[in-house]
Amino acid sequence: MSAETMVAEIRRRSGWSIFTGAVLVVLGIALIAHPFAAGTISTVVVGLVLSVGGIAELALAFASQTPGGFFLRLLLGAFYLLTGVVLLAYPFTGLESLTLFAAVMLIARGVVAAFAAYEVRGVSGWGWLLVDALASIATGIFILARWPWSSAHALGILVGAAVLATGLTRIMVATRIHSTTGGTRQALGHT
Repeated sequence: MSAETMVAEIRRRSGWSIFTGAVLVVLGIALIAHPFAAGTISTVVVGLVLSVGGIAELALAFASQTPGGFFLRLLLGAFYLLTGVVLLAYPFTGLESLTLFAAVMLIARGVVAAFAAYEVRGVSGWGWLLVDALASIATGIFILARWPWSSAHALGILVGAAVLATGLTRIMVATRIHSTTGGTRQALGHT
């Protein structure tokens, strides 16, 4: 899909896009306001996804035509299914594990983003990449420093913030494209 086609589609459906964005903003605020519930729900959803994925991998293992493919898929399917069932059976312990994983992931993402910022340090705006990287590292360290007690709220706040940011972005993009009267090129930022 070309950028022009995408802009035309967003313009045509901007009302629904703004409505969806508003719903996501409200949902994001609710998730941030109730982070323990949001984190627990996230753990259950991840458990369900892993369980279904594990069952699918097991089915593919038995459909496999090669011994190596069979055992690899069987092992992977069993791992997914076991992890999913454990998360579903022990969502609070699973929440602690997912929070630990999220903290480590934030630190790793921040380190990678810092290297990327260093690589483009001559480009205008590269400082924002560095700020983003440092914020990601600091958040990960903060969560790790307070783990496992941070599990009660950290993951839920992160999920809520992501949903809120998605909603705000949807509203801003749809509003800008909808209000642009200069055509598709102007909506894309071309002059």
